[in-house]
Formats: sequence, structure tokens, C-alpha cells
Amino acid sequence: MATAFEQVTREALQLPGHQRLALAGLLLELVDAGGDPEAEAAWEDEIRARIQAVDDGTAVGIPYDYIPHLKQTEPTRSDTPAVGWESG
Repeated sequence: MATAFEQVTREALQLPGHQRLALAGLLLELVDAGGDPEAEAAWEDEIRARIQAVDDGTAVGIPYDYIPHLKQTEPTRSDTPAVGWESG
């Protein structure tokens, strides 16, 4: 007999793509519940602004071929270390 998780997974995989995406979004929201509402609102505003810039044609992109030439630089603020940088 299948577990509840296996049954739900099997049924979810039978859903059309847009419904699977909606379900995934709902599950992610449940995991993120209890986060910082102000931060969430700020990210939503940023996402809307970026989408609007793309729609308006004002967004400036980076060509894919240029990406390998970008170098990661060390943060300039010692009080905000970036992930992966050694503190010192």
C-alpha cells in the first residue's frame, strides 16, 4: 500500500503543467510562511519593477557570451561578508 506522500506525488504528477506550478508555488509559500512581511513586499516590488523594465524595453541585459568573463569581486563592506568569502 502506498504512503500518503507517494499517493499525493503520483496524483500531482498527473496534473497539467500549470496546475503543478500552482501547487509548487503554494507549497513554497507554506514553507516560507512566517518570513519578514516587509522583505517579502520589497521583493515583490522589485520583481514587478524588473518585469516592467523588461516589458518597457528599458532593462539592460548581459549577453550570455559575456557571463564567463565576469569576475566575482570581494565585498567592500567588512560587516557584510558574502557567502563563500573568508572573513579576515
